[in-house]
Amino acid sequence: FALLLLIVLGEGFFKLVITLSEKGIYKVDPSVLANFMFGGIAVFVQCWIYFDFVGNGKPKNQHKWTLVSWWLAHLFLMLCAVMVGVALAGEVKAGFWQPYPLKYGVIGCVGLAGYLLSLLWIQLMIEHRVAHRFATAKVRMFGVILALVTIPILPHVPSLIGNLLWGTALISQIAYPVTRAYFTLSNEEANS
Repeated sequence: FALLLLIVLGEGFFKLVITLSEKGIYKVDPSVLANFMFGGIAVFVQCWIYFDFVGNGKPKNQHKWTLVSWWLAHLFLMLCAVMVGVALAGEVKAGFWQPYPLKYGVIGCVGLAGYLLSLLWIQLMIEHRVAHRFATAKVRMFGVILALVTIPILPHVPSLIGNLLWGTALISQIAYPVTRAYFTLSNEEANS
């Protein structure tokens, strides 16, 4: 599944590049290029979240329901990654001050919410890891709720604000757990 995810996310980035080349790189302003870079970073963060918290995780047991659930969660994860990849093409279609294209925004927000829920689902189906202490269901639900709250806001704000909200939903999934893990594990090491 890890290789499939890399392929799917790579296709999302490729879609971003193709959309930029169709628009013409010489015709875009710096805000569109900044949005393009944001899209590339978003693909990287999606990979990081997957590989840090569930990548190469083995199912916690061999019960039929666990294995089927693990498979289904990965399939939904791939579908949601495709949705986010399609939505990233909208990054090239708007500058900072235009509203993000609504159809792309809805696909991206729903895709991100589904991606995070699928990660949580997979996390519940695999063996426990130290990283699971920090990437909790509360962290995942924060990202899901923020991604969904962004949908009705998108048509009324510049894409800079939409990207900030959506980006916060995504970046929080790695920034909070990694920061919390660093301080917690440093304190545990100092106290032992």
